[in-house]
Amino acid sequence: MIQATDTDFQNQIGQKGVTLVEFGATWCPPCKTLLPILEEISHELEGQVNVIQLDVDESPAVTASLRRHVHAHCHPV
Repeated sequence: MIQATDTDFQNQIGQKGVTLVEFGATWCPPCKTLLPILEEISHELEGQVNVIQLDVDESPAVTASLRRHVHAHCHPV
């Protein structure tokens, strides 16, 4: 699984083929639950699917640009 940031997100999603992006945060329990599943998908489908993880707190530019298109499922407690 690739860790993307504001600086390389566009290049990462521009890779050839299918790309799965997990928009998450370190404080998000559902996101933490998904990580092992995404790691498994990344290994099992290596070369077929690009799995990218983006921390929404550490990548505010990407988060802001996509906010109108993405409904956040996690909220800080």
